[in-house]
Amino acid sequence: MRLSGRLEKVEPPSVTSLVYANEYTLVSASSNAKSGLRLWDTRKIAVKEEGHVLSVLEVPISKDAGVTSLCLDRFCSSLFAAVTDNCVYEYGILTSNTKPVRHFTGASIESFYVQVQASPVSDHLLCGSKNQQAVLWDLQDLHQFSDGQTSVERQNRAGLPLFTLNGHDSE
Repeated sequence: MRLSGRLEKVEPPSVTSLVYANEYTLVSASSNAKSGLRLWDTRKIAVKEEGHVLSVLEVPISKDAGVTSLCLDRFCSSLFAAVTDNCVYEYGILTSNTKPVRHFTGASIESFYVQVQASPVSDHLLCGSKNQQAVLWDLQDLHQFSDGQTSVERQNRAGLPLFTLNGHDSE
């Protein structure tokens, strides 16, 4: 690529995060979100052959962005991807849907140091943030009441943080 009269080396995307969805399915993400999240069947990996991609999950981006981190919820049914567009996307990996089912905002995800993690014992999602804080979301916020009704207000609030944890002085 040529910028202002000089050549600049363009690096290929890096694999930035890996997580096993189950015994045989590996999920990979890269620094180029346009390539999506890839689900691999590890039973079909052979020497001198490329792996077998089961599915590619779409990462909705409006600019150049990358996936910094992946994690699963405590039931291994939802996959979360922290993306440098400042969103954490949730995917239902037990379905055939390749698009996110919802997204979470409030974290400043601008570097590949930022990580996301789901609680192993409760329905909470935690993500680091470049603005010296960690952000915590309640994954049950959308489904708080069992009356079958989900208000527009509840739907809009569901992607917002429940808490922010301040006190970190650097990334």
